[in-house]
Amino acid sequence: ATPVPPPPSTYLVAIGQTNTGNQIMTSANNGVTWTLRSSGIDPDGGVCIAIMGSTVCAANFISGTGTTVTVTSTDHGATWATHGITLDSDQEVFDIIAVAGLFVALGGDSTSGGIAFRAYTSPDGATWTAKTSVSAGAGLNAGLAIAFGAGVYVVVGESGTNAFVSSDLLTWAASIGTMPPPSAGGEAWQAIVFGGGLFVAVGVAVPGSGSLPIATSPDGNTWTAQTSPLPTAGFSWAGVAYGAGIYCAVANDGLAVTSSDGITWAGSIVAALATGFATQLRYIGGQFVCCLFVSSIPFGAIATSPDGVTWTVQTTALDTLATDVCAG
Repeated sequence: ATPVPPPPSTYLVAIGQTNTGNQIMTSANNGVTWTLRSSGIDPDGGVCIAIMGSTVCAANFISGTGTTVTVTSTDHGATWATHGITLDSDQEVFDIIAVAGLFVALGGDSTSGGIAFRAYTSPDGATWTAKTSVSAGAGLNAGLAIAFGAGVYVVVGESGTNAFVSSDLLTWAASIGTMPPPSAGGEAWQAIVFGGGLFVAVGVAVPGSGSLPIATSPDGNTWTAQTSPLPTAGFSWAGVAYGAGIYCAVANDGLAVTSSDGITWAGSIVAALATGFATQLRYIGGQFVCCLFVSSIPFGAIATSPDGVTWTVQTTALDTLATDVCAG
C-alpha cells in the first residue's frame, strides 16, 4: 500500500478538565509535541473548544451556577482573555461549534429537569446572546451535542427519543421521526457530526444488548439505525468525526470504526486507543484527533490517525483529562 503522507503542519489547541489550573495545551506541528499554557479556565476545567477565523473559544465546566467562563485566544492559544456566558440555572455548556461568523454554545441542563437546552451565540467568544430554550421531557431531557448542516442545527442528548431541529436557533421542533433509543434507562446520544450530506449521531450502549448505537439522517428529521461492527456492552461512543470522505467513531474502550457512507461500518479495538479512555474525536488538518484520559502522568493524551484505522498516541503536557481539541 502507498504510505499516507503526513498532513501539513497545523496548530492545535486542546482543553482538559479537573486537577490543576493548567487546562490548555497547544501544538504547532499537528499534535506531535505540545506546550502547556495558562488560561482563565477554572480548576474545574474546560469541556469544549472551537475555532472561528483566528479566534479560539473554550468553555469552562461549571455546573449549576447560572454562569460559565469562556476564554478566547487569537495567537494560537499562547495567551487568553476571560469572558462569561449567563446560563439558565443548572446548565452547563456541553458543546461549541462555529457557524457563519458565530460561535454557537449549547447549554444543557445537568439535572435533566426544567430546560433541556438553550443555544447561545457570539461573534467573538466574549459577548453572548441567549436563544430560545427547549423544555425537558419533550423528547429530550438534556442537550449534549450540536451540529450544523443542510441549513439546520440539530441537537441530540440525554434520553433522546427525538433530535431537535432549527434553522435559526429560535424556533425548535422535535424530529418528525424518533431516533432509535440509545439505551433503556435514560442514557444519551453523546455526539453528532454533519458531513458528506449526512448527520451521524453516536450514543451510549444499550445495557445488556452488546450494541453501540449509531444513527444517520439526511436532514435531522428522519433517522435510521445503523450497526456497529464490533458490539461492546457497557461502553459508549466518545465521539464521531468526518473528513476526507471518511466517517470515524471512537468508543471509550479503544474501539475505532470507519465508514465511507455512514451506513456500513468496519473497525476493531485499537491498541493505541485502548491505553486510555477516549473522550472526544475531531477531524483537523487532514487527520482524526482523539482526546484520551490515561491512568498515568500526563493524564491527558492525544491520539492521531490519517485514516481512522492506524493510530499514534502523542506525548502531551496536559496533567488532566483531555476533553476536546480544535485547530488553532
